[in-house]
Amino acid sequence: MTRAKLGFLLLACAVVAPAAAEKAPKKMDIFWQSPEYAAHEPRSIAMLPAAAYDGSLEARQAVETAVARALRGSGYRWTSTLVTRDRMLESGGDSLVKAFTAQVLKEPRLDSLEAPGYARLMMSDALLTIRVDRFEQYKLEVYQSGKATTTVGLTVALVDSSGRLLWRGNGVETAEGVYYDAGSSQVDTSPSALTNRMTPQAGPPSYAETLGKLLVRWVPQFPAKSAAATPAN
Repeated sequence: MTRAKLGFLLLACAVVAPAAAEKAPKKMDIFWQSPEYAAHEPRSIAMLPAAAYDGSLEARQAVETAVARALRGSGYRWTSTLVTRDRMLESGGDSLVKAFTAQVLKEPRLDSLEAPGYARLMMSDALLTIRVDRFEQYKLEVYQSGKATTTVGLTVALVDSSGRLLWRGNGVETAEGVYYDAGSSQVDTSPSALTNRMTPQAGPPSYAETLGKLLVRWVPQFPAKSAAATPAN
């Protein structure tokens, strides 16, 4: 093979490789489960209040509701965020809730120094923490063509009462609305129009819909309670 032909083949490979890499599917979720999970499997889990970077009440409530609904069939005895938040307020007031939120935003799991105290307070074998990493919508202007989007990103960690990490999940879901053509007749852009509005279908998907798409992938990855961990009647 001549040097010219060899050089051509190398150049062709250099062009094709990036194109193939772009088409490769991207991992949307990352999960980890302790190889010793069975030995430390809890019977009860307390779901602690979600923490959001911007402090959004909408984000926190939507995520807490969606996660609770998604994981309730896993077989454990759950303590809801309504109860865990009340117990925090009764124990340490707003300062405890703020300190807990700051800790979860910094590191979305409780360690061996923090977990035992929260486990005693919640009277649970394990603690589930939730960090809302992304909770945002991209909306089109009336003069823009394209698709509106909604993005939700979560990091969830499960530790036992000693702070041992049992399970962790991290993922992002971006849901797209229908394509909107700014040049279509659906929008009145004339100067005499009082308002310029797109059709409702051109808006971004709801947060509930986007969370549902994310969590439907998570349910099979969350370890369900084994028969051995179920108390005999």
